[in-house]
Amino acid sequence: MLAAVLVLGSASPHFVAHPDVRADAKPAKLPANRHATFAKALSDGYQAYLRTDEQKYGAEFDHKRFRAKILELDIGKLPLPSSPDDYGLEDTGAVALAEARTRLMRALGGTARDAAPLFAAKAQVSYDCWTARAGARLPSRDVGECRDQFGRHLTDLENAVLPIRSTSPFNRALAREYLAYAAFKASVRKDFIDARHFARKGLRAARSDDPEIVQPEVLSRWNLNSEKAVPRFIRWREKLIAAVARHRSGPKAALAAKAQARFDCWVERASEGAPPAFIRKCESEFIDYVRALKGLAPAQKKLQLVVLFQDKRARIPQPQFAMIKKAATLAKRSAAKTVTVIARTPRPNSDEYEVRLALRRAEAVAKALQHQGVRGDRIRTIYLSDSEAPAKTRRPAPRITSQRAEIVID
Repeated sequence: MLAAVLVLGSASPHFVAHPDVRADAKPAKLPANRHATFAKALSDGYQAYLRTDEQKYGAEFDHKRFRAKILELDIGKLPLPSSPDDYGLEDTGAVALAEARTRLMRALGGTARDAAPLFAAKAQVSYDCWTARAGARLPSRDVGECRDQFGRHLTDLENAVLPIRSTSPFNRALAREYLAYAAFKASVRKDFIDARHFARKGLRAARSDDPEIVQPEVLSRWNLNSEKAVPRFIRWREKLIAAVARHRSGPKAALAAKAQARFDCWVERASEGAPPAFIRKCESEFIDYVRALKGLAPAQKKLQLVVLFQDKRARIPQPQFAMIKKAATLAKRSAAKTVTVIARTPRPNSDEYEVRLALRRAEAVAKALQHQGVRGDRIRTIYLSDSEAPAKTRRPAPRITSQRAEIVID
């Protein structure tokens, strides 16, 4: 890493790579009283999180890992943020967490644990919350709760320990996004050429008050050869420029900066032929940001479909495979989401036969989804009676309500 990056770092404090970005790095034993405030805040944060999520999620909560972190703190060791690899995460969710971890480690470098101990502890706890909930394949709204908390705490931490010279809110946010992406490109992807390019864009934004000093990538500079891809990138770039022009000096300036940075990430990854999950991550975030800048609601986050069964049978009727195929197609388009298959019984106190039949139906649907290409680690199967939060579905409920399994993509 760090030939190209350290040259830039010598000119400015804004782009600093932390050495402990490896997932297998060992937590160091601390001298007495070193980082004491940070360690106490981190321990308190982990304990509060342990109480909350253990009660809320029960067996789905990874309590052993968090108790181990608290024990390390008790004996004077400083646990590092969890790695997505610890939970076997893949696809866009793993990419987002890997990028976030690199950015967090960069912010925690140097004197951050002493200069801003409370911000640092909150950022690490919320990141580990995000990782653990994603690892448990909980619904996206639950994962998003921790992800959003992490974003707020990370901003507070970066503002405290990585000051930006610019007074423009747009430029300040843009500099943070580009410099963080450059660190990820260098430390994780080992792409020093593009890391240098994005670091320079970040430094230009950091040093200027002119909100037009850094523009979105010019498409002709990148190897976008697909006849279908180029017109699409041109359309989205025009939408981005219009949205940024409206919002770069308003209350949505930071959102506009994130949109521009994600567009550049999307272009760069598409050009270099990055793995699909890396491309989808930037593309989907960019589109969500543009929609938010336009005042549009995000694309539908929760999709529900119903698979109907015949009386007292767990075998999926042939006509229902069309619904499963549709669900699999939707799930593969939203690779960061959890696919939940709900086993239904008609009443809270259903007998053992009804519960077993409902679970066999849900398992049959889960297997069929896997045969259609949905990874098994994205599918969770749960049991609910019809009195427990019945779902609104796209189709009318069958006359006998227990004769179904529900697929929720959330």
